[in-house]
Amino acid sequence: MPEVSSFLANLSAAAREELAIDDGTVANIAYLEHRLAKNWVARVVKDYEQTGGLAREFFEHGPRDRVFLLNDLAPGQWLEFGGDKVTSQGAKKVRRQYRVIVEVRTDNLIVRPVKFEEIGKVAGTAPSPPANPLAVFPDEAIMAEVKRRGLMLIAE
Repeated sequence: MPEVSSFLANLSAAAREELAIDDGTVANIAYLEHRLAKNWVARVVKDYEQTGGLAREFFEHGPRDRVFLLNDLAPGQWLEFGGDKVTSQGAKKVRRQYRVIVEVRTDNLIVRPVKFEEIGKVAGTAPSPPANPLAVFPDEAIMAEVKRRGLMLIAE
């Protein structure tokens, strides 16, 4: 992947973060401390058919705010750090942080913060959303579904 390696080489040192690896675990930087909170870390790729537009491969939970690393992490992969909780008043608190892996070392993981919109763009893994979702269906299939639902088409 020449696009990924040139992208990673151009990162400034200021943009990088080091996440300490301890006994094969790393801290969830979006961790919410609450008994009803749901916390996770996942490797993600753009997939418009999945919830939130991302396909997720979740890391196994470790002690407290930590998760066990996947064995096949590599530079250029995207990570989602998340924490959700619902307050007693029913309001939802959502915390998400996204990182791209710059380097995997034995004692730490070098990452760079990214925005949600950047996920998949550098490595060319982001599929384009269809301009018209119905464009993938033949006219006959659309008309059959319209008829099945008992809808009427009105020509203008």
